[in-house]
Amino acid sequence: MVFNISEKQLAVLKWIAENGPTTEYELTKHLREIGISSFIAHQAPSALAQKGLLKAEPKGKARTGKTIKQYQLTLKGLLTLVLTMDRRINLRSIAERWRHLLPLVFEKWSYLVSAGLESEVVAAFNWLAIWGVQQAGDVTDVMLMEQLFNYIFHLQTPKVKVKWIKAIRGNKDLKQWAVATMKLWLAENREWIKINERTLELIEMAEEPDWQKETANLRWLPPLKEAHREEKVLKY
Repeated sequence: MVFNISEKQLAVLKWIAENGPTTEYELTKHLREIGISSFIAHQAPSALAQKGLLKAEPKGKARTGKTIKQYQLTLKGLLTLVLTMDRRINLRSIAERWRHLLPLVFEKWSYLVSAGLESEVVAAFNWLAIWGVQQAGDVTDVMLMEQLFNYIFHLQTPKVKVKWIKAIRGNKDLKQWAVATMKLWLAENREWIKINERTLELIEMAEEPDWQKETANLRWLPPLKEAHREEKVLKY
């Protein structure tokens, strides 16, 4: 889903992305300083929260008794901002500030730049933003890791892939991520190959199969539990 948001709402996302979680008061004060009316400044954060691009958390009580709200980006909000304002924001700075929302690769931005992958990291971030915003449901950091793996190892030219592999081999955390995810991908695809091979046998088989038995043979089995566990701990 691509969200239809105004430039003023984008200004809210950009401010929070660049400055971190902020209270409603701080945000409204900043927006008024850049010429956005108090009414819009007050309405924009709640409108973005309703769209799932921001989330509000209570941060105590004001003297009036009103609950103080602190707004911060959601993953969908971060990806929407990257998709719509990639040339007007510092991707590296924002990726580092909001690294808890993103795959491990973007935590290693400085290392990857030093390895000669600056343009590739930016391209990967933008590609991931397009993919994430287009998803109808919630997107998790694990889903992003899997999509980033697909982008690096399946969608790149051999020349670019070699650059990624060299860099990944030189960093312990990236190597752990790539190895764990590759094992998971291979385990899943081996199961699908087995099912498809059996399907082909059934189609070509001269005699009538035992269909009750074949129902079990054609059932997809979960991949290695160890690979699932290893992938989940990579960020923590």
